[in-house]
Order: sequence, then C-alpha cells, then structure tokens
Amino acid sequence: MKLAVIILNYNDRPHTEKLARKVAGFSLVSLVVIVDNQSTDGSGEELADYFRHAGKVAVIRTSRNGGYGYGNNAGLRYACGQGCTHMLIANPDTDFTEDMLQKLCEVFVTKRDAGVVSAMMLDSQHGLQQTAWPLRSFTQDLINAGPLARRLLGWSINYPKSKFRSGVDLQKNPGDQENQAVNRNQIIHPVRVGVVHGSLLMISREAFEKTGGYDEKVFLYSEENILARRLQMAGFATYVVPEALYHHENSGTISKTYHSMVLKQKLRQESEMYYYEAYLHIGLVRKLIAKLCQSIVMFETKALDKMLEMKAKLMKS
Repeated sequence: MKLAVIILNYNDRPHTEKLARKVAGFSLVSLVVIVDNQSTDGSGEELADYFRHAGKVAVIRTSRNGGYGYGNNAGLRYACGQGCTHMLIANPDTDFTEDMLQKLCEVFVTKRDAGVVSAMMLDSQHGLQQTAWPLRSFTQDLINAGPLARRLLGWSINYPKSKFRSGVDLQKNPGDQENQAVNRNQIIHPVRVGVVHGSLLMISREAFEKTGGYDEKVFLYSEENILARRLQMAGFATYVVPEALYHHENSGTISKTYHSMVLKQKLRQESEMYYYEAYLHIGLVRKLIAKLCQSIVMFETKALDKMLEMKAKLMKS
C-alpha cells in the first residue's frame, strides 16, 4: 500500500502548512500533495516556496478555482500518477494521528468491497460530531435541507448513536478520547454506512478510477452525497471506524469566502437541485416540490440574516 495525503488549500496557509508538516513525518505516508485551488492571497506561492526542498511534499496549482471536488480530484489524479494506491483527503483544519491512518488502512485489507473509509469526527467545543449518515431518499433529503424539519424529524433520517459504539468512550474529553484510541491496541470494528463527512476520508485508487471521484459540476455542497452515489453504483462500500478519531476545527474557509448566509444558501440549493436531478432522477412534480421547499428555507435564511445584521448594528451603537 502506497499512501498519499491530499490537502486542498484556498487562502489558508497556516492550517495547510501545519498539517502538511505533521503528516510528512508519518512513516505510513509516502506523499503529501498540497493542491492550491487558485488562492487569491498568495498562499499558493508561499507554500510552494516553503516546501520547495521537502521531497515528500508536492505543491500543485489548479488552473482555476473549480471548487472542492475539482481541487481534490486534481490531487487524486496527481497521487495516482505517482503510483499511490490509497489517498487520504483531509481538510487543512483537521488533525489526526498516524494510528488513525493505520486503522483506516486496515479496513481496505479486511473489507474487499471498501471504496471509502473514514473515522469519527470530533471538535474541541462540542465533542463527537455527525460523521456519517444514510444515503437518503428524495423526501428524506428535503427534510434534512430544512432547518425546522431537520430539528423535528432528524431522528428519522440519521443513524442512532448506538450504531457507532466502540471501545472508545466518546463522551469524555476529546483529548482523552484520542489518547485512548492511540494507546490501546484495539480490534477495529468497521461500520458500513451510506455517506461520510467530507472533511476527512480515505479512498482507494481503484474506487477513484472507477467512479471518477467527485462530480466537478458541483462547486460546493452535496459533494459527499454524490460521491457516495457514485461509489454505490460502482459496487463499492463506505465504512467508518468507530475506534479511529480525528479532530475538525471547522475554521470556516467557506464563511471567509462567502460572508452572506444568503449567498451560501443559494450555492447550497443550486448543488442540491443538481444532485436531485442528476442522481436521484426527479421528475417535474418533485422538482416543483423541491423548489417550493427551497423557497421556504431561503425565506427563513433571509429573515435570520436580517436579524443577525440588526443585532450586529445594535452592538456597534
């Protein structure tokens, strides 16, 4: 197994540099690929200069900022060209140990149908986060897209927490959780899931080549569901290892780029509609239902955005 780590950078040199330096020191990692997605702050050039003499780290630049999938696909193709058999896609604001990598690699040995494998996601403030969810139907996805519907009916469209129980006590402090996972030679129990969070996942070269990876027609949002659909259609399975943990800082690269909640929601809804039409194959009636639901969500978003704007003005005065 020859493993590469793909890190997509867009105007985030501090996190990208820190993660690349760390994983380059892992014996399991043969190659670190930093993909600069046409950063506008000069971080692409700075990273290329910083890692110029780091033999294990390659910095490549895309010809345009085509979004999350476009940038990661460029890194995956480069890694495959260097002979890598497995690639870990990791957001710059993630943090993980070599032990976690080892656990993910083990799944590809024991589960022959594995196309993508991930770990349990934690953040320092809220602990365990939603790492995986089922491949939802059209109706279930509409429920998930609506803030109110998601709060009321989220239990019906997500996995129960018991699905991911393991020898790691996920209710303790995140730092303690990581130490438990590293220090105990646990037998891993991979859990088959529908979709995994896009902040960190490992994909095999075979799965990438047979699915084409991410759909580059999507700039941002829904890319996780689309990748899962492509894997399913190609006969691959997706797994999560409850005994493997990673931290996601959620530093807000998207929020730095799209300051308005309305703009982010518009982009999200464009991606959702593309997913519904291209992968769920909805007809005219369901498309009209989706547009109605999106209109309601957009109304809620605009109202909330206005309230937050007024609150900010009051605090300044």
